[in-house]
Amino acid sequence: MGLVELIMTDNEKSTCPVCKTNARPDNYKHWSSFANQNYSLYHCQNCDIKYWEPLRMLKEVYEDSGYQAYDDYHAGKRPYPPWCILFHKYYDGPTGALLDVGCADGAFMARVAESGFDVYGIDLDARSIDYAKNQRGLTNTFVSTLADFSGLQTEKIIIFNAVTFFEVLEHQTDPLGFLLEVKTFLQAGGYIAGSVPNRNRFLSKLDRMLGGGDMPPHHFLWFSRKGLETLLEKADFQVLRIEASGSIPFRSLHTKLVNLVLNKILSGTTKPGIAGQTVRQVLSITVFPVTLILQMGLTLLPPHLYFQAKYKK
Repeated sequence: MGLVELIMTDNEKSTCPVCKTNARPDNYKHWSSFANQNYSLYHCQNCDIKYWEPLRMLKEVYEDSGYQAYDDYHAGKRPYPPWCILFHKYYDGPTGALLDVGCADGAFMARVAESGFDVYGIDLDARSIDYAKNQRGLTNTFVSTLADFSGLQTEKIIIFNAVTFFEVLEHQTDPLGFLLEVKTFLQAGGYIAGSVPNRNRFLSKLDRMLGGGDMPPHHFLWFSRKGLETLLEKADFQVLRIEASGSIPFRSLHTKLVNLVLNKILSGTTKPGIAGQTVRQVLSITVFPVTLILQMGLTLLPPHLYFQAKYKK
């Protein structure tokens, strides 16, 4: 069914997962065949968070490669995440122990390890963790939720100088509870850093129609700058920086767009063969000017929001 605008009544109210006030329906529903579930979008006017209900995470999304990105992680085909780049530019806290939540294939962990961090990582996707361990040599990576991670530390409980979570908050069904859990792993004065998709990015509606990854049961939360800042402050973090970022190089953007369109055209085709190669060549030419427009737009309204904050304890 995709993203469909509907007229909903004021009686269809919900409690915001961040500020716990009543939120109004945002007039959209989404049917997920993966979850066999209909979702409703709500907008909290108080903290400016948009979220989908029911707020119920499905581990199968990550375990069963519900989205193309996970196949790429498993094969080591993902380029270095652009949403991580500002960490290397702005992080000025101490090196030491760093926990990366949602570490995927370990690309970020491997790079910060070169800067002197003692890195640990967790993710729900077992195949990505296998890649991080076996291909990147990151032995301290685990298939685990944040809540279960303490139980995996059998020798000693590590209190981290920094906890990072890039493209993780939007997956949470209890974002405030998640941040409070993060604090239990942080030293006093410790840092958090990460990113979320920018709700107000260029052509966000088209992006969701083509890719579907920014919809439930994959993503449950849509953040604006105000909404992200409100959430961090609700968890008693001192916000140091929120900056729109994450625009990717032209070639990567072009490849991504061609793949998205090609997947739509060849949906259900198990062996695209020569026909698929021909379609790809045609798309590569026809999509070129579209990519130019997209890159200009994404420079003005970037796709991600990077954040950095400090535990005020």
